[in-house]
Amino acid sequence: MSSVSAPRPVRRALRPAPDWSGRVVLYHNVVAPYRHALFQELARRMALDVWFSVRTTRDRKWSTRVPAGYDHRFLDGWSVYGFNRPLIFCPGLIRDLRRARPQAVIAVLTRSNAVDVLRICRWGRRAGVPVVLWIGAVEPDPAFTTDVPRALDRLFERYYRKAIREATGYVYYSELSRRWAERRGARGPGTSGTQVLPPAPVPPRLEAHHGRDDLVMLYVGKLEHRKGVDLLIRAAADLEPEVRRRLLVRIAGEGPMAAMLPELTEAGIRYEFLGHTDRDELWKVYRDADLTVLASRHDPWANILNESMSMGTPVLISRQAGGAELGGRAGWVCDLRDPASLPRELARALAECRDSGRRRDAVRAEREYRPDTSADRIATLMRQLVDGPAVPERLLSRTG
Repeated sequence: MSSVSAPRPVRRALRPAPDWSGRVVLYHNVVAPYRHALFQELARRMALDVWFSVRTTRDRKWSTRVPAGYDHRFLDGWSVYGFNRPLIFCPGLIRDLRRARPQAVIAVLTRSNAVDVLRICRWGRRAGVPVVLWIGAVEPDPAFTTDVPRALDRLFERYYRKAIREATGYVYYSELSRRWAERRGARGPGTSGTQVLPPAPVPPRLEAHHGRDDLVMLYVGKLEHRKGVDLLIRAAADLEPEVRRRLLVRIAGEGPMAAMLPELTEAGIRYEFLGHTDRDELWKVYRDADLTVLASRHDPWANILNESMSMGTPVLISRQAGGAELGGRAGWVCDLRDPASLPRELARALAECRDSGRRRDAVRAEREYRPDTSADRIATLMRQLVDGPAVPERLLSRTG
């Protein structure tokens, strides 16, 4: 069991007054670098205070430094591991909400903090404070593809459903997340807010790589079953011999399925295993690729989608991954329910990716998911809920 020390004073960031004075608490499970830019933009649009349950959990390997630009604090959270998954609980959470008296709350719903999120929703219903859930889960629910006992899965499913039904509004990572939540009772106003990233330190490449013979295909992420690494390797091995001769696969990441990479060599395909790659170097890797592939069996939203498209590199993404609606606007979408779909779309993508128009389309489409545009959508939803009826009567009358 690991814990975080007692609550620390709120860190007050030096920033201009927000566009709207609504006081909003954003409850987040851990410090996440891919969210900082969005939180900073939200703080320009509302009186935002971000509450982190804990600083990190042992499965997170990124920086836990919180930059300036938004107010934040750490709660008296405890993280307990069971079946290699973190469970987070903050005993004083409701006490702190009563003291803070926010006009609205945004709560990020994950498996690790589902109990606390349900507590927030029920407090909001009693206090007449709108609670908006930030939801990234997709079908099939990852809980049902782990070694967690089925009885525990069913318990968490009940927490999900109760929290979703008692919330006032929703922020969805993707269209898949919206469908997941609606199947569990989500009814109410919602908007989109993804894993947005700050602008890259290098400019995108808008012109295709016409001067080289190699076709550079990129995979970034954990080398694990959920990410479909095995499916991608088999699809590459099914390509026509001439395409395999020209293909160079670059893999940036680590994981148990790294042992499968020699199968590419057996299929006559060259590959470069980059392992863990520093962020500054990774932007250049994206920029140099012709195509990035994300063949996940399920994925709430992969940061590589934004990262690759922001560098001008189009993406082949599975329909089972959140963000297919974005990736498909300048790339290709496969459906893993059809075994022939990934090999077919991979061959098509490699034949069409040397297109400067696609690179420019990728950059334009990704800009709609930048921190400022996502913050505009979320701030509009929060203002609507706070300045309108605080909580619909149908929610106040629920007994849970």
